Amino acid sequence: MGTGETGGRIGAVGSSELMLQFRAAGVMVKYSSTVDEGVKAVTELVRSGCLVVFVSDELLEGMKEILSHYSAEPWPLITGFPGRDSGTANSQRIIKDLVRKAVGIDIAGVTE
Repeated sequence: MGTGETGGRIGAVGSSELMLQFRAAGVMVKYSSTVDEGVKAVTELVRSGCLVVFVSDELLEGMKEILSHYSAEPWPLITGFPGRDSGTANSQRIIKDLVRKAVGIDIAGVTE
């Protein structure tokens, strides 16, 4: 797993192709192509002080354990973003759950 860190309190995890846009925006990035690499990358970003970590939907699908671990606290916020070939259903579901957790009701209007 390679790194392409540029600094900041926002991180992103995904394939090198997907990380180009994040890196260009000055986001701290970690390149990962497997769920195991992704879990390590998220952990490293959080330990580096990232408060928000974006993870490609393809990797996030298999990260339920680490999401559960970090969901007990308000920070870090770990959320998904759609990859080049993926839809947005997983990201919408995660965002819906985060909003419901934060305000106590479903205001996102996302159906499953």
